[in-house]
Amino acid sequence: MTSPNDSVNYYYYDTNGKIGTTGIMLRSTFDAELASGKLIAIGTVKRIPVSGYLPNAEPSQMVDLSGPEPVLVDRPTYDGEFEPLTVKRGEAATLRNVPPGFATFRTADYSDFDYGSAFAGGDYVLNARVVGRYAVIVSNTFPIQPFVRFLDVTE
Repeated sequence: MTSPNDSVNYYYYDTNGKIGTTGIMLRSTFDAELASGKLIAIGTVKRIPVSGYLPNAEPSQMVDLSGPEPVLVDRPTYDGEFEPLTVKRGEAATLRNVPPGFATFRTADYSDFDYGSAFAGGDYVLNARVVGRYAVIVSNTFPIQPFVRFLDVTE
C-alpha cells in the first residue's frame, strides 16, 4: 500500500480512451484528482519510439473502457502496404483503407515533399515524381497508431 507522500505514475485519459498527460505525482494528489471525477489512472504508458518520421513519442496504448474498470491496452495498428511496393517515376502507388488522419510524404533528401493535410480516410494514392525512396507518414489516427510506409521509385 502506498502512503499519501509516495509518488505514483499516472495518466489522464478521455471518454474515448485516448491518453493525454502522463507523469509522476504524489499519491495524495492522485487521490484528489480521482475523487474530483477526473479520468485518471495509475500506470506507466508505453510509447511509440521517437524517430525522424514520428518524433512525438505518442502513446502506443489506449484505455479500454468496455469493462468494469479502465484497462491499458495496445492501440491497433495499420497493416497495409503500398500496392505496388516499387514503381517507376511518373507512376502511382496506393495504400488501401487508410484511416482518417493527417497525411504527408517526403523523399529521404527532400527533393519531393508535401507539408501534409487532413486525410478523410480511404485509399491514399501517391504519384511518384522523383527517383528515390518516399516515406508516407500518417498521424492523428486514433485509435490506430500513427505509421510510416515506404515506396521505392526507380527510373
